[in-house]
Amino acid sequence: MNNVEERTIHWESVLMATPLPGELVTYVATILVQDENLGFEARTRQQQAIMARAAQSVSLAGVRR
Repeated sequence: MNNVEERTIHWESVLMATPLPGELVTYVATILVQDENLGFEARTRQQQAIMARAAQSVSLAGVRR
């Protein structure tokens, strides 16, 4: 197992303990590993959109209408 795989597994385990929807966990973990290696500025527009969606999901967790 290489360092990228180890870091991805680490972030997935951290994210599983949050209210982040399961379908976003792997995407967000992969982006966080990329951030560690290349910096935040390396994110594509698609990755920025995924992270925005993840942030919105977590900030609205538990909110009822």
